Amino acid sequence: SLPLILLKTKSSPTDPYDLYFSAHPLTSDCPTNPIFVPVLQHHHTNLSQLRDILVTQGIDGRAESTADYTGLIITSQRSVEALGGVLSSLKTSDLTSFLLHTPIFVVGPATASAVAGLGFHPGNILGGDCGSGAILAPFILAQLPTLFPARKPKFLFLVGETRRDVIQNSLKDAEVAVTELVVYETTVMDTFRDDLVRVLEETEEVDGKVGTGDRKGRGERWVVVFSPQGADVAVEALKDKDIWGRTLVAAIGPTTEERLAGLGRRPDAVARKPSPEGLWAVVKEEVDRRNA
Repeated sequence: SLPLILLKTKSSPTDPYDLYFSAHPLTSDCPTNPIFVPVLQHHHTNLSQLRDILVTQGIDGRAESTADYTGLIITSQRSVEALGGVLSSLKTSDLTSFLLHTPIFVVGPATASAVAGLGFHPGNILGGDCGSGAILAPFILAQLPTLFPARKPKFLFLVGETRRDVIQNSLKDAEVAVTELVVYETTVMDTFRDDLVRVLEETEEVDGKVGTGDRKGRGERWVVVFSPQGADVAVEALKDKDIWGRTLVAAIGPTTEERLAGLGRRPDAVARKPSPEGLWAVVKEEVDRRNA
């Protein structure tokens, strides 16, 4: 099988990357073997503050609303989980208007799907086709005249402690009010490097067989990097465990691509959209090119 090492926590009960790559082999004669190596651990924070904003200040996109905020910006699954935790503590009667009338801008189909799972009106979830914050920012600005023709927009942006400022800066440059609220903190798991090294050793192919050994085989494997933090450790580990240069690296998007390039390991493939289908397409292209 072709090892596909995904540097992320496997989602439960099912993981879309596991399902898609298992069902769509990258080569006709060899099944793809997705292997997950968790990189980051997340801790929610400021949830009581988020609850207070929802209950006392309010978020509502309607022209006649007196709520402080007109909409939400959510660009990660972790922010969705934080919001979901707060919503579960509120009465259903308090949520009806919020879920029905709040425009939410997201990055990518996975985040859009997760937001929809919280019960928001599907027509108010915008940006699912935007693959990065750099693409989402002008998309938001283009929608504002239609969304808020008679009201000055003001967004609540749910973020992690480590983030890029491209969306915030673009909105502020256009004099659109945006308030950031950190709802999760992220750290690299203590076991990540050891776990990755172990998987790299287990997926070494020696004389056509997978296993640890003298690394004289010609088999290839893929490592997919989902975060800048994962890139830092992955590049270091690969320097030790890829002396024959048979490991191909894919990045889930431009932010991770940028970090990898800065570390001297430009990725062999970069997903055009941060989704299983988007990742599969670019990895498949590179696999086919190498096998041609």
